Amino acid sequence: MSNRSMSSSNEDMASRVESYVRNALNLLRYNQESSGLQKHHKSASSPSTLLNKLFRTGTNPMATRQASGHTNLPPVSADIDSQMILDTIWMKLSNWSPPSLNDPHHKQVAAYADHNALQRLCLKVSNEYAQVPTQLIAMNVTRKDVDPHFTGGHADVYRGTFGEREVALKVFRVYHTASKSGATVRQQALMAFNREVLLWANLTHDHVLPFLGVSSDIFRDRLCIVLPLMKNGDLRHYTNTLTQSGELNYENFIQSTHSWAHQIAQGIAYLHSDAVGIVHGDLHHGNILVTDDGRLQITDLGMTIVSNATAGAYGTLTSGGAIRWAAPEILSPETFGAGFDGRPTFQSDIYAFACVLYELYTSKVPFDGLRNFHAGRLVINGQRPPHPNGSDDRATDEMIWSLITSCWAQKPSHRPPADRVVERLRRMQSTSKSDLSETLPYRSFYKRLMTQSLSRIGSRDSNSRTSGSTANQG
Repeated sequence: MSNRSMSSSNEDMASRVESYVRNALNLLRYNQESSGLQKHHKSASSPSTLLNKLFRTGTNPMATRQASGHTNLPPVSADIDSQMILDTIWMKLSNWSPPSLNDPHHKQVAAYADHNALQRLCLKVSNEYAQVPTQLIAMNVTRKDVDPHFTGGHADVYRGTFGEREVALKVFRVYHTASKSGATVRQQALMAFNREVLLWANLTHDHVLPFLGVSSDIFRDRLCIVLPLMKNGDLRHYTNTLTQSGELNYENFIQSTHSWAHQIAQGIAYLHSDAVGIVHGDLHHGNILVTDDGRLQITDLGMTIVSNATAGAYGTLTSGGAIRWAAPEILSPETFGAGFDGRPTFQSDIYAFACVLYELYTSKVPFDGLRNFHAGRLVINGQRPPHPNGSDDRATDEMIWSLITSCWAQKPSHRPPADRVVERLRRMQSTSKSDLSETLPYRSFYKRLMTQSLSRIGSRDSNSRTSGSTANQG
């Protein structure tokens, strides 16, 4: 074939792929309208109000093919490369830019809706054809460890290199196990893996761990995500190390913990933002890692779901997260009535954040000393860990305690959104840099907290020293 003929053939293929993507996006919009959600265009008071209702899977008479995972896609002719379709969608996602805040409201809504549709179409195509975008395949990845450097709840972590960079190789044990359990379970595991990859790969924020790529040729019949190697480990290990060395003490405790809380909240607010719109679903100290320069980054997005997405349609295998950080509506959805199905939400992330704050300021996991079952029953019944100030004087930072209690409110609707939490912590940081931390009651209280923390550190399991998934506590 001549160069001119090859060029013409490539252009024709690209044109047909673009046409398919347009048709698929139109199909998503048709499903939205046919399920009666068009009215939200008129009634939405904010972009997020609309986004939380968009693109649920519905019955569509135009669809001629039922894709795996209960997702409707237009049929693909035999001469169109599904990998090209996925790569084209991914390129559109990568090139998408959020609208200006100065744009008219309806344009902001439309822009976020378009991004939302592209994201969901990418997930659907990836699930249907068991592929990830070519742009996400990491080449020149090598493995250094023979045995796992760390073993977590659903993955093993090995050290390796990616070009000249030291990396962590997060290998999903569930996919290897599913391979022995039949095609259906294997497909579900692959869908869950692809979902995590596609959601994580497009995230860019100072307080979310960067995604580097996917490798499929290092571990036989196992799926692997390439991530930065975090030598400082997770937040629990890091704070224990600083406390033991004396770098974290009652003189700088309040400023340090306020700063860490603020960083975590910023990461959550980014995930919950209109431009991203995903739920973490498994937030705890083990899933907050520390960079070489001491910044905190949220990791382990394996539990995330697209906000309000249908779980079966996008590959979610489990829901919930670590029990001691789980909101009451996750532990017992039937107690909360219609509208609660046990899947993580923005509000359950805020509840988990409150538990992270409690551990950060007290060096104790929620309901320390109780078994998981008993801790869970207390949470369902509306009880929470006690105020950390064990003496008669009320010297504790009441601003932080007020924030914690509002974030773990029993009713999900009573918990503040992440952006409001960020603002409250920003104000607290400003206050902690003033004369508040110099007053005698606060110095006395935090000195007592640090003494208590040192006594606990020896018995704490802090073996999480690298990135990737960590075992759920308890």
